[in-house]
Amino acid sequence: MNKKVIIAILVISAALTAGFVIFGIVGYATAGTIEKSYQFSYTNSSIFGLEDIDIDFDLAKVDINYNSTPMDAYMEANLSVLIEGLFMEGKSFANFFSEPITANNSADKNIQFLMKQDQWFDPSTWFSTKIVTLHILLRTDVEYNIDVDVSVGDLSVNVPENVSVGALELLTSTGSISADLSENSTVNTIELITSTGNIGFKSQYINHTGSIRFETATGNIDSTISNGIIDGNIRILTSTGNSLLRFYNLTYEANNVWDIDGSTGNIDIHIQQYDNMNANVSGSAITSTGNVYVYYQDWSNSVGVRLDGTTSTGSAEDYTSSDFATATFHYDLALTTSTGNVNIDHTDQT
Repeated sequence: MNKKVIIAILVISAALTAGFVIFGIVGYATAGTIEKSYQFSYTNSSIFGLEDIDIDFDLAKVDINYNSTPMDAYMEANLSVLIEGLFMEGKSFANFFSEPITANNSADKNIQFLMKQDQWFDPSTWFSTKIVTLHILLRTDVEYNIDVDVSVGDLSVNVPENVSVGALELLTSTGSISADLSENSTVNTIELITSTGNIGFKSQYINHTGSIRFETATGNIDSTISNGIIDGNIRILTSTGNSLLRFYNLTYEANNVWDIDGSTGNIDIHIQQYDNMNANVSGSAITSTGNVYVYYQDWSNSVGVRLDGTTSTGSAEDYTSSDFATATFHYDLALTTSTGNVNIDHTDQT
């Protein structure tokens, strides 16, 4: 290679190395931390109606809980923000986030908190960590419609015993969702949706008065619904991920439809029934690449089951209980996979 070319390469390499070193030195020399917190309190908006909550954040970990001691406010919200990283000298909170939009001490329970969108060229944007946490506290004697929409962050809600909830809608683009509903509570429509993240759901002795929908593009779904009342259809959707679904001893207010879909992943369905169903369940569990497993148990002559398995590549099992034709109520499910197996494990009263 020409000596001049080699020298030029060495000079350029040295300049780049020196540039990176200086960049790093300046970055660490100007490292810093910015912290800010907010406390909001809200009054009631209606004496008789439901209280509407609308949360819209670009980034946040959101936790929703209920009071264990008396509180006067109809909602309390505590927002904390931590920004730390390089090139922070001379920076303020306003360089990264807009101020939260809400009306403190009002009946309007809406909070919007957005990141500044025109700072991509600033190195502090790329070399900093941003931690945003929103803690919401609600009253057990008030019924709320809860709508949370976050671009990045995990969402969780814990509903204690004997509490009524209106609609529960939790949406995040990147993050996991967890919802835990305790005994003797009532909840209307449930929608838990994430693009990238897992969904965990648990309800026991709950009156579900609306539909149930869980959806993730990349992630797993783990759900347990036991000893409750269902008065709406159930929709489960995954693109890449597994679904583990448990339905234990449920009562249905009307004929119920299960729509369970997956593209790549397994579907595991556990059904146990020993009380009167009160209505029929029909539907399908379909995945393109993966296995479908059903574990079925019932202890009632009034309950029958038909499970119809189909696969293009793999093995598929079918099962119809001997009392299906005479049973008062039925589980009737089509189980389908394109590439994979359909397996059925059953114990039922015949």
